[in-house]
Amino acid sequence: MTRLIARSVFVVMACVASASATAQLLEGRDYIAVEPAQPTNDPTRIVVTEFFSYQCPHCFSFFPSLNDWVGTLPDDTVFERVAVSIGRSTWVPIAQAFYALQVMDEIDALDANIFNAIHLEHERLMDEAEVTDWVVEQGLNRADFASVFSSFSVKSFLARGEQLSRAHKIPSVPTLVIDGKFMLPIVDNNTFAEQLARADMLIAKARAEKVR
Repeated sequence: MTRLIARSVFVVMACVASASATAQLLEGRDYIAVEPAQPTNDPTRIVVTEFFSYQCPHCFSFFPSLNDWVGTLPDDTVFERVAVSIGRSTWVPIAQAFYALQVMDEIDALDANIFNAIHLEHERLMDEAEVTDWVVEQGLNRADFASVFSSFSVKSFLARGEQLSRAHKIPSVPTLVIDGKFMLPIVDNNTFAEQLARADMLIAKARAEKVR
């Protein structure tokens, strides 16, 4: 009985702490409201979406901190990434490659390598030929990759990503969107920990709204 009371007190205190933290969030200062709110792929969980591009130096800087943070997300939260060009034609091929490598189940193996190739090794990867040559150098079969890269499904994923960026009115990359409601453009100014703490608060806010 004592243990049950102690657990109940802990749960209440946790809820109060969460409510207090989210109450400190100020729209327009700490986040941007997505208007209208967008549906997510999993309405039963809190969906965190990163809009990004491998070509973006700020996405490259954010990537290690983001990866560490994703590993701390609770079970009721799911993370997804959307590769976009935000209107830059030279960013389209590597976004398309992201979806192709996802289909081929190769993205986890090559994810960091793509960032490093562009930002540390100064590979351009700005057209299909450059992207394909680089992927082949990583050990993938040229014909297999070319077939998936140009497939209808991958082009559909690419088009869907661009449509989502417009629907959410993404101003820049990287940007996090919490549950289709709260937008958090990430600023590359050595405050990633603070910004991800704010994302945690927005997750708590989304969770509170789901149980109302």
